[in-house]
Formats: sequence, C-alpha cells, structure tokens
Amino acid sequence: MTVAVTPDGLADAVKVSDDGQPYFTEPYAEKMTMNQLFDVLRKTPTEYGSAIPTRDVYYLQSQNGNLGGSGCIDNETYELKPLSGDVTPDVPWATEALDRRPDAVNLWIGDSRSITSVHSDPYENIYTVIRGEKHFTLLPPTEGYCLDAEGGFYRRAVIQTRKIHPFPPRGTTLYFSI
Repeated sequence: MTVAVTPDGLADAVKVSDDGQPYFTEPYAEKMTMNQLFDVLRKTPTEYGSAIPTRDVYYLQSQNGNLGGSGCIDNETYELKPLSGDVTPDVPWATEALDRRPDAVNLWIGDSRSITSVHSDPYENIYTVIRGEKHFTLLPPTEGYCLDAEGGFYRRAVIQTRKIHPFPPRGTTLYFSI
C-alpha cells in the first residue's frame, strides 16, 4: 500500500521554501505493507537512535475511496481491497439518514504527529474513530474569508466580454400566435 511520509506530519500543505516562496507540497509516497507501517508507528522517535524526536512521520492517507465506495475511482483495484471483509462499507446510521451509500470510504492510520491542514471539502463527511483521537476545527462557510487564503497557486482566469449574436438571425424564425 502507499504510505505518506513527511518530515513534520504536514502533507498536502503550503510550505515556505528557503527562497521565501510558498509552495503547495505533497508527501513522499512509500510502498510498504500494513505490518511495516504498524512497526514504524509502534516505535518512538528515540528508538531510531536519537534522543531528539527527528524521525519522519508515516501515515496512511488518501482520498477517492481507498476502501471503496460508489464514487471510488476504480472499484476493482482500490488499494485496500483486502480489508473490505473487515471494514463495513458505510456507517449504517448515516446511510439510512442520507438515504444513500457513501461516494467514498477512506481509511486513515497515523500517530499524533500527522496533521490535516485547514481546507474546505466539497463533501459532507462522516468520521468514525476506531482508536485514538481526531480533533476538528469546523468553520462555517461565512467565515471562509477569515482564512486569508491566497490565490497564488492557481493561474488567474482572463475574462473576456463576448458579443452575443442572436441565432437564428432576427426575422428568419417562424412564429405562430396561439
């Protein structure tokens, strides 16, 4: 499976480089088995031979249905398919309340050092925590302007005024009064 690896637990985040320029960064993706991931997560940073916690942060994280779901990019080959017999494909009360199955089901595994950056999500999310804690700060859409988001990561659109021409040309369409 693919595991995210970062030096500080921040994946999919804006980082400022040595030249002072902000960049959107993604984690390094490392292939490993579930047992290898669990071995890494069980070790404390000092078990890596340093008194200072400097080891990289490993965690399983992905979108688009790593456990499947009706909106999964490829339901036949999703990466964690072997776990499908051990994990329910939905949260039953949510499926009943929303009268539909989830578009995607994702599994996240990590330790307390992995952090989710502030972001907006086009989906309604239901989270189930099996073990440990996950802390959320939820902001209403009306407060989005307070996030001081910058548009520097996207190319700005050039809007051109277009002249509209009627089609078909006036006087060429049959009109019947009823």
